[in-house]
Amino acid sequence: MANTTVAEPWWGGLPVSPEMVFESVTVADVCVALGIMALVWSTCSPAVKRRSLDLCAAPILKRPGHGGWKKGHRTEPLTLIDFNTQINQYAQEGKLDKAEHAVRRLQAAGLHGDAVTYSTVINACARAGNITRAEKWFKQMVESGVAGNAISYSSVINACAREGDIARAELWLQRMQDDGIDGNTISYSSVINACAKVGNVARAEHWLQTLLDAGVEADQVTYNSVIN
Repeated sequence: MANTTVAEPWWGGLPVSPEMVFESVTVADVCVALGIMALVWSTCSPAVKRRSLDLCAAPILKRPGHGGWKKGHRTEPLTLIDFNTQINQYAQEGKLDKAEHAVRRLQAAGLHGDAVTYSTVINACARAGNITRAEKWFKQMVESGVAGNAISYSSVINACAREGDIARAELWLQRMQDDGIDGNTISYSSVINACAKVGNVARAEHWLQTLLDAGVEADQVTYNSVIN
């Protein structure tokens, strides 16, 4: 028989067959997950009991972030570190929508994002070259009581640089300095890259000199941006 889907909240859209529902296998799964084997033996058929024993010896399903079900071993609900790791993975893979969704799941789970959470999702926006979304997350970070740092500012500047928006990149660098955070190699290099992207050599050289005057060490990427 074709698979169907059981609605939220228990299974989160996982496909299970009607036979599994009618034979109380889902009930057995829940009982095993909660360690209530006595309930399995008192309510389920022999076939389901065998299924329960198999579940005890195999990985169960735990839904991410909700103390529910996901492929893997039995664990506690996801922590802030777990979510941050997941967001970073999506950022590295260029999956902006999934990174943002992970932040929303984190919030729905009653957790509060930290500087790492927001800097990472802002970085995902930068990788996608989406300035508007990067600025939106920076704004939400500040409104939630988390102060911006060199990484979060540099990520927004990088988003501007990828779009070649010099004015916006310079504005964010100035805002970063106004907040008492010194520019670093990444922030200056991002502004220089924005200038180079639109062929504004004079402005790129200006920011390279500003970087050196500030005592910040330029790297190969910085010099290459000016040269190219």
